[in-house]
Amino acid sequence: MQYFSNFKIIANVFIFSSVILFCLPFGCIQARQKLIITESAPAFYLKPKNQGSWVHFPFEQYDLDQAPYVDQIKLESAKKRFQQFQQYQKGNGYNAIVLGDLTRVLTFKQSKILPQDSVEMQRAKIYQDFFAQLTTETDLRTFISADFQISNPYLENYVGEMQADNPKLHQINQSAIREVFQGLPELDGMIIRTQEGGKNYAVNDFYASKLVYQDAASLRKMIREILPIFQELDKTLIIRTWSAGVGELGDLSYNPATFDQVFKPFYDQTNLIISVKYGQGDFWYYVKPNPLLGRGELPQLVEFQLRREYEGYGLIGNFLGQYYGSIIQNQLKKNPNFAGIYNWVMIGGWDQAYNPVLFSQAGLWTELDNTIIPQFLNQEQNINIEQVLRKSLAQKFSRPLLESLVDYLLDSRNIVKNIYYVESFARQEQQIQGVTLPKVMWISWNRPLSNYFGLINIIKKTENVDKEIAKTRQAFQKFQKHRQTILDQIQNQPKEANQSKKSTYLVENLNYQHDLLEILVQYKSVFLKYYQFLDKGGAENYQQSLGLFHELKVNIGAFQNKYQANLTFDALEFEDIQAFLASVESLKLRMALNFIATIGFILLATLAFFKYRKSDRPVIRWFILGFFLINLINTMALSGFQHGFLLAVFIALYFLFLVIINQVGYHVLRVKPLILYKERSVLLNLSSISALLAFVNILALGFVPERIWLRIYEVVFFNFHGYFNLIITLIVFILYYFIKLLIRTRQFKINGLNLIKLVIADLITFLIAVTLLWELLIAFFPYINSVLNLFPSVLSSHGVGDHLVQDLSVFH
Repeated sequence: MQYFSNFKIIANVFIFSSVILFCLPFGCIQARQKLIITESAPAFYLKPKNQGSWVHFPFEQYDLDQAPYVDQIKLESAKKRFQQFQQYQKGNGYNAIVLGDLTRVLTFKQSKILPQDSVEMQRAKIYQDFFAQLTTETDLRTFISADFQISNPYLENYVGEMQADNPKLHQINQSAIREVFQGLPELDGMIIRTQEGGKNYAVNDFYASKLVYQDAASLRKMIREILPIFQELDKTLIIRTWSAGVGELGDLSYNPATFDQVFKPFYDQTNLIISVKYGQGDFWYYVKPNPLLGRGELPQLVEFQLRREYEGYGLIGNFLGQYYGSIIQNQLKKNPNFAGIYNWVMIGGWDQAYNPVLFSQAGLWTELDNTIIPQFLNQEQNINIEQVLRKSLAQKFSRPLLESLVDYLLDSRNIVKNIYYVESFARQEQQIQGVTLPKVMWISWNRPLSNYFGLINIIKKTENVDKEIAKTRQAFQKFQKHRQTILDQIQNQPKEANQSKKSTYLVENLNYQHDLLEILVQYKSVFLKYYQFLDKGGAENYQQSLGLFHELKVNIGAFQNKYQANLTFDALEFEDIQAFLASVESLKLRMALNFIATIGFILLATLAFFKYRKSDRPVIRWFILGFFLINLINTMALSGFQHGFLLAVFIALYFLFLVIINQVGYHVLRVKPLILYKERSVLLNLSSISALLAFVNILALGFVPERIWLRIYEVVFFNFHGYFNLIITLIVFILYYFIKLLIRTRQFKINGLNLIKLVIADLITFLIAVTLLWELLIAFFPYINSVLNLFPSVLSSHGVGDHLVQDLSVFH
């Protein structure tokens, strides 16, 4: 007995020592089961979201304008749905769930910044009690989400400056974290995002986060201030690294150097997990593995999105089980820091359709991934994805329909990749000052784009446009074949099965996919050919781009009529495409007008050249010749003429010389601006403007290094939304006109009739100059109606637009 007693003591000491040594660097997270986290949004959405991105809990759907300010009946219903949802997810292999969000459950009782009788205080008490019940009754570990810096008007008034070095701000954060764990004692931890937020994330403007922690030092300080509370209470702090490209931490989500700056000082700390996306960028295909995976000495949570926001929001058959499963098996399980996964089953993105998943027929495709992906963590042996997929589908469909669906889903990812992506473009890593360019640059969430910068960039990176178009059409044909097979199988089912909700939705979904993908395939073919024409010329490219125009316009109209009022199927936003089609259709007219204008200018310049050929002021002749050349080149460019590099360099240097001559000519050559009825001011003014804008026109024809292109885009068009040239030119011209008019009225004895002539002459000059400028802008931006650029709209949607106005150093 003594032997066994001694053995037991030694064994216990050994086990205790091992656990201590094993847990020290990782806060015991590695000793526990891997986290498999789901989000809770599907349990709480009662109707379409109001605006902005999808969030964990749509508080605005439960708020009331009158006391008690929260709908208790809806909360009771939500609690039942949550209980069902968490049991369902537990059965799928999940062991943790995220609730949201922190700001709505805070009463700030320690700092007393919320008035006791305020609506916000009453709601906070109710929601805190509601979330406390959820965390107590669930079988899953629970986390609450938070965007730091949390904010509201009372908090800002109390704190003063919303700056990272403000001690009052850190005091508020500490008291808020203590309050939430006191009010929700069963809560296991908190997931914090610091690099994305703003008013666009808050349906209620009262609760709007602020982007405060924008450099490594400030973020480190914030973590140092709050982490000891998590350690004291034995809670888990999860910091998300995702960033939207703003400031010094704009590349925190994938840059090892930035990651080390922030997190290296915490490598010896417990109760801290770092959450990273699996790829070097957002949830696109063709992203490289994130270099942060396995970096450092802190546990890592890896984020996946099942309802892919850039590829149809879960409405497109896009089976991810094989893709994500391979990442988990071949990359993450080999990572010694791997602490688990965080699956987004519904959140993410900015579409306006309902599209809930799980608890809804609309979650058909996403639900398969939701069920299958946790198995890659919960099963040690290699998984036969085809068998798992067949088993999951067997719960909903019978053979032979089941087999047809398996065949389709195993093909679905390649179908999506070949339709939504331009492979040769997507495979290349491109950044603008730390902001990774989207792999799908012609679709922004549910809005197909047509801005010049994005599409011309795709063309310049596309190896073979015809091959890309052919591959896209082949993918669509493959989808059509799968669709028809599945529809035939449904038609041949017994009547009761054919009329089931699952079969009905499947038919509706496949028809929706067909309508949507057909438009995307047509538009992709049109813009690839059209922008190839703009980039390289060739009348056949222009003609081919026009080939699908009419059919595309008809299909868009039919699509909008069919799905505009549908809450399940997203009707998309086609404004960009429609403006693009109008612009392309007007190209012939614009080319004709430009040609007519050029002929007129040539005649005028020829007459003037012969009239002043013996002039002692030769600069006039140079300007006239330059005026002729710039309009000729502009016409050739619009007609698809592809001139050589040497010609472009020669003309660029020539006009640059003319600009210099124009600046010093008044003093060196004594060429004075004179009024129209006296001498030749119209020719001089027009030639000056032509010379000044010529270099811009040549840049537009493609003879500029890409880095300069991007810099012009960033500095000029990002900050001034594409109207920089027009605004500045108009201001300068108006100022020049009034100064010239003032000088002339003082230099000459001008009667009323001559003054009228003078004004008319200058008005004609102004109109001709603006016309010329307009033609140049059309050459520079073929899609002039969509000068709203890609990145401002994307970043604005991410809630950082207000910040960028104040911090233009985003591109420093």
